[in-house]
Amino acid sequence: MDFREPVREDLEAINILLEASFSRIYAWFAKKSFSNLQNSIIAEVEGGRIIAAINYRILEQDSTKIGYLYYLAVQDEYRRRGIGRELGLRAISSIEKEYGPLDIFAAVEKKNTPSREMLKSLGFKPLSRAGIKKKFGAGQPAIKREMNLMPWEDLFVLTPPLAGN
Repeated sequence: MDFREPVREDLEAINILLEASFSRIYAWFAKKSFSNLQNSIIAEVEGGRIIAAINYRILEQDSTKIGYLYYLAVQDEYRRRGIGRELGLRAISSIEKEYGPLDIFAAVEKKNTPSREMLKSLGFKPLSRAGIKKKFGAGQPAIKREMNLMPWEDLFVLTPPLAGN
């Protein structure tokens, strides 16, 4: 299995993966997030078939800068093999390499136990809604808005030192 940054020719295969991995509305947002391929990593098997993808962002406002793991998709038959965890590690490493140590956040549907456990295995900790308010206060509405946390999702945070350190 190879891990690499995607190129424009990979976009159709990534979109197919996203459509198969997410509900219709999540797939729409995921495709939009992957559209420029920036800050994305894919996993492919022999023959070049894309079987997993992750993307992340750096959110900034004033002096606050955070990392955010946006969408992670793994084809059904490749789940529970550590591929998502490896993509998460690579995204965290990319963030740390380019921006230094930052808090990194990820949102997961409350019912998505495998993703929740994967985040915990990377060192992420749950952050309550009250914890979000305490961490960002009223002065960082743009960052909170960009996080786009839905009522059926929980937020997790990884604070420096990051995974693997």
